[in-house]
Amino acid sequence: MPSNIARSVAIIAIVMHHWLNLPSDDSTFMSGSLSGLEQITGTFVHVFFVLSGYGLLLSHYKTPRSWGKWAAHRARKILFPYWIIVLLTFLLANATGHDYSWRTLLAYLTLTRNFYDPSWSLNMTLWFMPVIAGLYLCFPVLVKVLELYGSRVLLGTSAIITYGYIIICIAFGRMPEHQNAFFLAHLIEFSLGMALARVSVTKPCQFNWLDTPKAFWGGAFVYGLSAIISVKWEYGPFFNDILTALGLSAMFMGGGRIMAKANLWKVSARLAEASYIIYLTHFPVIIFLVKPVWNEHMSALWTLFCGIVFALLISSFFTLAYAVGKTCTLTFEPAQETDHEDAGNCRGGGTSYK
Repeated sequence: MPSNIARSVAIIAIVMHHWLNLPSDDSTFMSGSLSGLEQITGTFVHVFFVLSGYGLLLSHYKTPRSWGKWAAHRARKILFPYWIIVLLTFLLANATGHDYSWRTLLAYLTLTRNFYDPSWSLNMTLWFMPVIAGLYLCFPVLVKVLELYGSRVLLGTSAIITYGYIIICIAFGRMPEHQNAFFLAHLIEFSLGMALARVSVTKPCQFNWLDTPKAFWGGAFVYGLSAIISVKWEYGPFFNDILTALGLSAMFMGGGRIMAKANLWKVSARLAEASYIIYLTHFPVIIFLVKPVWNEHMSALWTLFCGIVFALLISSFFTLAYAVGKTCTLTFEPAQETDHEDAGNCRGGGTSYK
């Protein structure tokens, strides 16, 4: 699976999504020409759930650790950078005229911000962090289920838990949206990544068929179906996440051959390494530094152009900073691009991502 390219495209899409929300005070703007692009780029966050499950399991296979050491290693990679960025964001927000209480800071530091409404606007992208932390906590259990019962049972059980949770939330009037998300709502996407990783290791020949144009167009069809469900069904946005994640993942895997020919591996690998820090920082930069001086009446085309420039600049800056410093690993668990190198030896050929 071309995970580095998937991660690179996804982080740029997410930056663009939040940039396109920049002039949201203008009620006519997002109903115009860029509304579709804004919605599409926002769906790329689901790629990170799949990639996290995928990369975690491959890393577990490659470097087995006791679960205690594994937890300490993950906390050091994920929580330390997160806490630093949260503290800096809190100081920046209050220094630029906002009034966030210490309760807000505490909610972020303890990963409980999804349950404290007044804290949400400090960094609206960080709803992801309590969710991914919850998925990390249940990863050892998911690995055990996968080893004992296989991918089908893992996916089936995860689907029952995810959709059971969503149904209960809707029944009690608590709509499961991003800002109040609980990790169970995204368990099936995380498990999908784990299942893909297991197949890539244990059955590389079966995994290799995804490296075809058919997989890309099949993914596009599933992604389109997800969009239709979201629009046509009142509760569609609460149930279509797995289709969105599956569709995008298939499109990235199916497009791997084209991307390999374009020789994008080195660039995407650098950007993928910095994707975590970009995710943590881009929203406060937009809200607390750019928005105060932004002209809300700029045209849609000019806003799009500025968004592309901003995404490239912030990505280049942190990619360079990461490459130079590399004081800690700030990633969404990037997987090795050679994870199914044996697939090229399968009957019928195949592509090895080297």
